[in-house]
Amino acid sequence: MVKSMVLRELHTLEETTMDKVRFLMSDTGAQITAACREALEQKGVEVTVVEKDGNKVLQKMLSVRPQVVLLDAFMPGLDALAVKQRYNAAGERHTSFFVTGAFQSEEMVQELLDEGFAYYFVKPFDENVLASRVLKVALGQEKRVLHTSVDSDELTVTEILHQIGVPAHITDFFVI
Repeated sequence: MVKSMVLRELHTLEETTMDKVRFLMSDTGAQITAACREALEQKGVEVTVVEKDGNKVLQKMLSVRPQVVLLDAFMPGLDALAVKQRYNAAGERHTSFFVTGAFQSEEMVQELLDEGFAYYFVKPFDENVLASRVLKVALGQEKRVLHTSVDSDELTVTEILHQIGVPAHITDFFVI
């Protein structure tokens, strides 16, 4: 009896600590979507593909709550920027956004980056680059969450001092 309880607890712990990265993408064309899905799933990423419609993408994002999203820049209903704005307005702030499009305009890319998109991919793109960036951003988010969850001004000041080259042994300071 005790052995089965311990095994059950270990299994539950394993499931909660080994959560897959959740990735959602709007359908960007059969070949690209299939290649992206395959590359991401080989890396252990859970992939959800949604029809290329901004309203449907937004609804699915609110239910799946992905860590990383790849949106087509121009979709019927809502474009990528509107989807991101509405998702953030719903209180969701822990998702990284990537965007893809058939062409690249410097002004459009700058606007998207200014609005918080992490990457812009011009079609066609290398699905392996996408997979590595998804993992990089997803793992980077976990680090940021850990750093921002520590509520210590002293720790923040210490990190800044170390970044600007103040030796580690100089720690006598007060946060005012």
